[in-house]
Parts: sequence; C-alpha cells; structure tokens
Amino acid sequence: MGYIYSLADLDPSKLYFIPLGGSEQFGVNCNLYAFNGQFLMVDCGIGFADERLPGVDLILPDLGCLDDLEDNISALIITHAHEDHIGGVPYLWPDLKCPIYCSEFTAQVLKNKFSENKDCKSAKINVINALDDFTVGDFLIKPIGMAHSIPETLSLLIEADGIRFFHSADWNMDPHPVVGKKTDEATITAEGKKGIDIYIGDSTNSLSPGFAGSESDVEKGLEAVMSEQTGCVAVTLFSSNISRVQSIAKAAERCGRDVAVIGRSLHRMIGAAKNCGYLNDIPEFVPEKDMGLIPREKLVLIMTGSQGESRAVAARVARDEFNGVRLERGDTMLFSSREIPGNEKSINHVKNQLKEKGVHIIDPYSASEKIHVSGHPYQEEIKIMLDWVKPTTVIPIHGEYMQVSGQADLAKENGFENVLIPKNGAVIELRKDGA
Repeated sequence: MGYIYSLADLDPSKLYFIPLGGSEQFGVNCNLYAFNGQFLMVDCGIGFADERLPGVDLILPDLGCLDDLEDNISALIITHAHEDHIGGVPYLWPDLKCPIYCSEFTAQVLKNKFSENKDCKSAKINVINALDDFTVGDFLIKPIGMAHSIPETLSLLIEADGIRFFHSADWNMDPHPVVGKKTDEATITAEGKKGIDIYIGDSTNSLSPGFAGSESDVEKGLEAVMSEQTGCVAVTLFSSNISRVQSIAKAAERCGRDVAVIGRSLHRMIGAAKNCGYLNDIPEFVPEKDMGLIPREKLVLIMTGSQGESRAVAARVARDEFNGVRLERGDTMLFSSREIPGNEKSINHVKNQLKEKGVHIIDPYSASEKIHVSGHPYQEEIKIMLDWVKPTTVIPIHGEYMQVSGQADLAKENGFENVLIPKNGAVIELRKDGA
C-alpha cells in the first residue's frame, strides 16, 4: 500500500490520533497517538477474514506507515486480552521492539503467546494496575478498571500537551460481574468533573437499546437451560470469555454435572486466569482423558468455535473429527455468544451438521433463558458514560460504519455537538476544543 501522508511530517507541537485498525470494522483494533515526535500505540489485535478475502484466515493491522519510525514507538499498551486487541502483538512486535504495558492477567496471556515465537523472547512486559499512573515519554496515563467479559480490562485516561482524552477500550456496566470488578464509576466521574476533552469509545452495541445486562443473569439462565436437558450438554464460546467459563461451571455444579474443557486456547486462558487468582471457587474440571467415565447426562463440555471456525473444536466435533468427543441424538449444543457479522454462514454450517446428528441447538436468539450477554455497552450505558466523562468531543471507534455512526448520532442526540467519525489511516488532530 502506498501512503499519501508521512507520519514523519507531523507537526511535533500538535497531538494526533491515528486509528490503524478497528475504525469502521470489527476487530484488528490498533490505535496510535502522536506528540512531540513520540508515538504511543494502544492495542494491536487481529480480525477474521470473510468471503471478501478468499484464502485469508487472519487480518493484521497495516503498520506500513511506521516503517521508518519504529524507533519512535515509545510503548504499546494492551487494554485487555481479547484477540481483537492482543492477537497481532506476537506477529508485529518484532518490528516495533518497544516496551509493552498491560495488566497482570493480560501479561500472562501475552507471555504464553510469546513462548511460541523466538523473535519475541526479548520483549519487556511492564505490569500496570488500575489507578496507578505512569508516564511514557510526554504521555501521562491513568489506567481505569472496566467491567468486561475478560479480567482486568483497562480504559486509559491520557494527557499530553495539556489535552486530556479518555480511550475507553471495551467495557459495559455489568452491575454484578462474576469475575473482576464493576466499571469504576467513581474515578471516571471524578476525572470528568476535572475536565476531559475527548472521549474515544466503544461503538459495538450502539444500535442496541437498553443495557447489556449482567453475567450473573447468564449464570442463572444457563442453570435453567441445563436442568432441562437429558443428554450431554456442550457449550461453545469465545476462549477468552473467562466470565462465561465461571458461569458455565457454577451452573453445571448446581445441575449435578461435571465439566470438561476442550481446546488448547481455552486451557491456556483458564490457566492464565487461575495463575492470577480467578476461577478458584469452582470445581476442578474433568481431564479430557476421563470424559468417558462420566455418564452423558451428567457431563458438560466447554469448547471453542462459537463463530463456526472450521479448525475450532465445535466444527471438528460437528464433523466427527475430534478424537474422543462425539455428540449424538439427545445431546444439546449451546452457542453462548453472539454472531460476529460476517460469520453467519460458517456458524449455520456447524449448526446444520449438528442438527443432522439429532443434536438439539440452542443459541441466544432461541433460548428461553438468557445464555449470553455482551461485554460491550448498549445505548443507555453509552449515554451514562458520556454523562460521566462530559467530553468536549466524541470520537466513536470499534465497530463498522453502522455502529460508529450510531454512537455519533446518539452523542449528538444527547447534546454533544463535536463528533468525528474516524476511518482507519486517518490522521486526526486532537485539540481541547475539538478534533
């Protein structure tokens, strides 16, 4: 790709925001802030290709604009350990070679990824905690804890050149999270009263009215659904949804069922969570080799593949290609996640294969009880967040054009006149009075 603008030509006296991924698309979140010749990168994720890119599995952020500026990358901050925020790091860090900052849980996940890439062995990971301010060059950063479907998600309040901007990362307002803490209302409102110039925030569910809901309700819903099933119950989800793993385990325990975990990525995520003190109040999982000793009506299987990925466990089980795991007539598969736009065909293919075997399919759209809540804010939560932050300017990110424009419209309807919709690769000057 050719670039029409060289980042080396930026005015060093001005503050810039350059989204390199995640604006007008789902996934591939990667954002750059520039001031005084220094570049601060926030997140470096991956995305999953669809039929528009035949033969392609993963999409990485395009960092070609940094080819001559790697030495100017002051740091990479990872807000949380979801693949669309962390998955690109092992591939791209060898070119960046900058210090990394993230929470303890995120660091555990990242170290696991780095262990398979010899080019990342020298990476320096600095563990940061919510509310512990730190500086990177001329950037002053305050991490703030947010509720999300994965532990230790951090938003970032950043100050540079006298301008204060709030980078929300992923979040919701779960009033009763099962893992981790609630979104830190007290800190956000206090900082909002001090003055925050710009809000750069999650747009994923900006078209959905109301509130996302609570993971505690999912735990109850899973228990109700499991109690009605007579065969083996399989649950497929995102491997990084540690809160959902806890909910499934608790629900299964109350239904008198044992739980086995299937899938390498799930085992790694659960291991990282336990190393950080999470998931310690649930029963031990049944080893895969011992699953056959448990009566089918007493067994719950947690597996990857909720988006229909052909090489994930759910798809392989549907094809009878996963050794030691078979679903049959009378069993049930719960899809405990929402479809990411573009994945509908792949998911339906897996569902059709399971249905042919006589497996009962339950997803969030057909379930009689709540078996999924989103980790992202709905409209009412976005409105509350904007009221807490009270920014001069709103910049929606994290979503396709429908979602980012949806948050833009929502902001305008609620009295925020300065709204800017970014595109990947845009060079946006941030000012106290706008962008």
